[in-house]
Amino acid sequence: MASNKDILEAQRYNRRRLITSFVAGSPEGKEVEPQAPTRPFLIGAALAVVMLLVSVGLRFLYPGADTKQSAGLAVVSSSGARYYLQDGQWHPISNRTSARLLGDSSTGTMKISDADLAKYSQGQALGIADAPEDVPSDKNHMTADWTSCAIAERTFTWIGNSSLLKSNGLRAARSAYVAPVGGTDSYIVSGSTKFRIPAAAGETVARLRLGSSPISVNPNWISLFDDGPDLATWTVENPGGPMDSYPQNNNSLRQGSIIAVKDTGSTTYYVLVSTGHAYPLSPLAAALYEGSPLAPNGTIETALTIQPGAFAQAFTIAKTDVEPSPFPKEWAALEGLYPFDSDSTTSGSDDDNPKVVRVRDQVPCATLEQGKSDSSGAVTTQQSSTTAHATLTVMSQEGARRSTWNLDPTAATPASYSAGSALVKSGYGTLAQGSTNGQTETPLTFVSDLGLRHSLGDDQKDTLQRLGWGTDYVQTVPEQWLELIPSGVELSNRAARREVASGGKS
Repeated sequence: MASNKDILEAQRYNRRRLITSFVAGSPEGKEVEPQAPTRPFLIGAALAVVMLLVSVGLRFLYPGADTKQSAGLAVVSSSGARYYLQDGQWHPISNRTSARLLGDSSTGTMKISDADLAKYSQGQALGIADAPEDVPSDKNHMTADWTSCAIAERTFTWIGNSSLLKSNGLRAARSAYVAPVGGTDSYIVSGSTKFRIPAAAGETVARLRLGSSPISVNPNWISLFDDGPDLATWTVENPGGPMDSYPQNNNSLRQGSIIAVKDTGSTTYYVLVSTGHAYPLSPLAAALYEGSPLAPNGTIETALTIQPGAFAQAFTIAKTDVEPSPFPKEWAALEGLYPFDSDSTTSGSDDDNPKVVRVRDQVPCATLEQGKSDSSGAVTTQQSSTTAHATLTVMSQEGARRSTWNLDPTAATPASYSAGSALVKSGYGTLAQGSTNGQTETPLTFVSDLGLRHSLGDDQKDTLQRLGWGTDYVQTVPEQWLELIPSGVELSNRAARREVASGGKS
């Protein structure tokens, strides 16, 4: 007789055979040796643990509505509608920037269902309706990459789009001959400097041999460049006056006398100054020398002409690095450009890099260049500015149209253009501290990808903290550049909460 133990063991064996038959079947008609159920049990338990962890992870990444959570941004899964949870109420909100200003930089986003939405009462809309959708969280998206071009007598500015502009032909320019709309003066711009040609000095244009009328530009665009000395006629301080010393064998010469040294194929001009030394004149300085009848040989046309050997024996050349210059030294920036009506160069293509931008299918531009950064990090007090200045660049009208995403290449004005327009790369912006005369001042300004500049409110430190911005996000931008950008709404906690009280739009 089988014992109870034997009967129980036989039942267990039959159960294992049955489980094995269901799980493994009978490959090739052979019965598989029954296995203990431990392995399937362990596998099932492991899968259950994995599913539990995935569920917990999803709740962490996309938390649902939590009655214990006092504030946060929520997105309804079915519709994409956004709400801000505050004090047990869902408030419709139009952008993430407002949510960050109402909360702080750590404010998260919840995924909720329509059922979650129904658990709370709905309050009035809040936030800043005209704020940007979001603002940069990465300081690398805070850029001082600015370029502004004079298009159709107006100004168009690109921010964070240098690669777009370069791909459409933006390049360095040697100089541009321009005139502000509504003004009487004209300017030659070279490098970072503008040189005014006073309207009253009409003969100056002829002396410079500019050869054509200037390109009309918006006054705001010309203001981006540093002021240089005027391009006007000049003479020595005391024409015809005595000198400290005189050339050998010629005591008749006086201050303001011109010496022309003729060598093979070239002539170099010198003017006698108070020391009695011969100060060398650049071709531009010689062209603008007014001269005086009070000095013998006192004009370029009546210059005393001698050979190089005789000049070396009789005259002492002024040390230009020591003796004061009788004409503005800043004119040296224009060396190699005079005469301006000739585009002949010693090398390179004249078409690609002409002396003067003046052809109507070219657009003069200003590109903001940054100097060395200031490591002080201060943003609330007046401080020394980094050297940020405009540099002259140029691109074709066609390239400018492509850069503004204009679909009509025959249009005189870009289709996307509006007065004071700025095209900011999506997701980028500039947290700017304006500078004037080499000094930076508060308050800070944020230029968003809406192409607008925004105040940060009275408590800008609070705004910086809520948006997660540090002092290393700040870029120095000259005030005249910021004035190109239209004003937008204030970005601050106070502005966002004001919407709760009024229920209106900013």
